[in-house]
Amino acid sequence: MNEIPVVEAVEHDDHYYVIGEQVRVGRSRTVWQITSFFGPEFSHAALQRPDLPTSNSSAHVSRLVPVV
Repeated sequence: MNEIPVVEAVEHDDHYYVIGEQVRVGRSRTVWQITSFFGPEFSHAALQRPDLPTSNSSAHVSRLVPVV
């Protein structure tokens, strides 16, 4: 049986992005929450709006900006 690897954190530019963390994508003001990582070398994050659970998106981790 093949197991699907699960990653809980991905490092990019000296920041570790973790599942559950709130981020913005690029210059957007919309806040998203990371739900998982996927793709080659887990280079993409699956995103969901905390205020709108039916809204889903994804982005390359290089475009993520931590919400401070």
